[in-house]
Amino acid sequence: MKICPKCNASIIDTAKFCSKCGVNIKKFEEEQMRDRFCPECGAPLSGGDFCTECGFRISGGAPEDEWANASAPTGMKSPSSQNEEVMELFTCVKQADGTYILTGLTDKTAFQYTVPQGVVAIADGAFEGCNAIKITLPDGLLKVGASAFRACRNLTVINIPESLMIVGDEAFADCEMLDITLPSSVMRVGKDVTRNTIGEIKAAARKAELAKWHKGGTVTFGSYWQDESDDKKPIEWLVLAKQAKKALIISKYCLDAMPYNEEKVDVTWETCTLRKWLNGEFLNDAFTGEEQKMIASTVARTPDSPKYKRKGGNNTNDKLFLLSTDEANQYFSSIKARQCAPTAYAKGNGAVVSDKTGYSWWWLRSPGDYKQCAAYVYSDGNVIEEGLIVNYCDRAVRPALWVNLEF
Repeated sequence: MKICPKCNASIIDTAKFCSKCGVNIKKFEEEQMRDRFCPECGAPLSGGDFCTECGFRISGGAPEDEWANASAPTGMKSPSSQNEEVMELFTCVKQADGTYILTGLTDKTAFQYTVPQGVVAIADGAFEGCNAIKITLPDGLLKVGASAFRACRNLTVINIPESLMIVGDEAFADCEMLDITLPSSVMRVGKDVTRNTIGEIKAAARKAELAKWHKGGTVTFGSYWQDESDDKKPIEWLVLAKQAKKALIISKYCLDAMPYNEEKVDVTWETCTLRKWLNGEFLNDAFTGEEQKMIASTVARTPDSPKYKRKGGNNTNDKLFLLSTDEANQYFSSIKARQCAPTAYAKGNGAVVSDKTGYSWWWLRSPGDYKQCAAYVYSDGNVIEEGLIVNYCDRAVRPALWVNLEF
C-alpha cells in the first residue's frame, strides 16, 4: 500500500489515480516538484514570498522596490550548517519535505558514485573535477546546477533521469570522455552544457564533414565488409542530390549480391525480400545507432511501368531503398556514370562481373515486363526496364538513402 500525496488516503501500490479524491498521482507529484524551485533561476524555494537565490517574487510579500534591499539567506552553494547531513560520500542539505540537495563530495577520488534516492537537486560545482568513471543519478532528480560535473575528465557513464527539468551552465563541460543526450523532460538548459565532451566533439566533426558534401562528390558514411577480411571498411558513397538539409547518396560500389526476392513469385518493391534485408540486416550491419538516426525515413514511390503496364505497388516508408528506373535516369548524367564495379566481398557472394566492361548488373526497385521480373542496370550502364527474374542471386545491390545534414 502507499499514501495518496494529496489526500493521504491509503491506495494500492500500482494505482495511477487515488480511489478517494481521484487525483492523477504522477502528475500531482510532478507539479509539487516543480513548485519547489524558482521559475526564474531554478534555485530551491524555502517557502517564502521571494527566491533566496535571485530575489524573484514568488507570490505576495514585499513590494517590488524592496527586492534589491532584501537580505536573502545563502542558497545551494553555502547551506546552513545546522541542516547539513552527510550521506556516505556526499554532503547534502535536507529540506523540510524530506528531500535533499546534494552540495558536494566528501571524497573526490572515488571511481564510482551512486547518488541516493531523495536527492532532487545537485548544487553548482558539486562533482566538479572528481575522479569518477561512472555516476548513477536517482529518479526524481529535478535540477543539475552550473558546473555540477564540469571537468570530470574520466567520466564515461552517467544516466540522465527523465525527471530532470533544469540544467545549469557548463554542467557537463570538459567531461572529455562523456557522450550524453538530455531527455525531453528538460525545460531549461544553460550555456555550454556539453562543451568539450566527446559527444559534442564528434557531433562537431560530423557536422563539419557533412557541410562538405556536394552533388557529384564522394563521401564516407557507415561501414561494411568489402574484401576477404573479417573487418568492415568505410563505405564510399556518391552524392546524387543535395537539398538544404539533406543529401541523396548511393554506394559508389555494388556492396553485395542478393535476389530481388527469394522466391519466383509476383512481387513489388513493397513486398520483396531485398527491401526487408536492406532495412533490417544491412541497416544494422552497416550503420551505428547514431548513424541510423541521421538517415531520413523516405517515402519511396515506385511508378507503374507504362511500357509494360505493370503496377509499381504501394508507396513505402524506407531508410534504405533502390533507385527506380526514373531516378536512375534522372540522377546520373550519362550511361557511363551508371556503371558500377562490385567490391571483392560482393563478387565473392556471387555478383556477376562483365568480362567486357568489368562492371556488374545492379537491381532497381521498378517492376519489369513480367509480374515476376524487376528492372536493373546493365553492366554497360543502360537501364533495362524489361528486367530479370526476381530470384536471380547473382545481381548486385547498390543501396541508396537520404542523410540528414543538420542532425
